[in-house]
Amino acid sequence: MVLLCLLVTFFVYANWEEPGAGERIYFESPTALAVFTVPAGMEVDDINDPRIIKARGVSSYTYSPAQNRIAITYAPRQTNENELLQTIRQSGIDVETPPMTSTKPQCPVDGYLYYFYRLKYALCLRK
Repeated sequence: MVLLCLLVTFFVYANWEEPGAGERIYFESPTALAVFTVPAGMEVDDINDPRIIKARGVSSYTYSPAQNRIAITYAPRQTNENELLQTIRQSGIDVETPPMTSTKPQCPVDGYLYYFYRLKYALCLRK
């Protein structure tokens, strides 16, 4: 009886408010970010290759010559970081994944909150 009461309460909570636009976009079509290091001294024209933006799942990319980094936003349901790395290398740009700069511990609660909100969104009938 207690479990049923908890499930009904969570269902009511999930439907209490209509999901916002950001929540809909995030859960319906999530976007990921990949950052790669390019060789020093490359010009912006060298990075402008149509194969990068036309790659499956890529929505945009930007290049920072000051930091020698290229950042790509992509749909993780359509592609992954390794495929992007291969696509960029095929276009003639020798890129590498930058080394991890922080070895500080990460918050383990973040993963649990993601699944909590994902379940809340799944139970929402107002989306």
